[in-house]
Amino acid sequence: MKKPTFLNYLLPLLMIAIGLRHYVKHGVDAVTIIPIVLGVFALYMVLFNHPLLQRAETLLIKVWYPIGQLITIILLTVTFYLVFAPVGLLLRLFKKDILNRKFKVDRASYWLDRPVKEHNNYTQQF
Repeated sequence: MKKPTFLNYLLPLLMIAIGLRHYVKHGVDAVTIIPIVLGVFALYMVLFNHPLLQRAETLLIKVWYPIGQLITIILLTVTFYLVFAPVGLLLRLFKKDILNRKFKVDRASYWLDRPVKEHNNYTQQF
């Protein structure tokens, strides 16, 4: 079986702490008992490396992976249409060619001339 990681210990302790904090502020109710019981159960599974822990982890990965994929697609789509598309439209509107892609017949070469560096600068890259 896999050795538990730091997060495997941290999350149950966090659940117990949330339940205890709620107990101090509001007393005993379902919102207090549920995190404490789940936290103690999860901590037991981590401490004794229970096989149910690996099954639960596998199940959670199968559930959360498609949700993560969907959120990634949504965020990338929103980023594209709110950032890159308006910038591209503004550059076209003002006829800016940042990448210098226009074809020019009178140029012999599109090679960019760079200043010549001394040999001693090759060892000092930055």
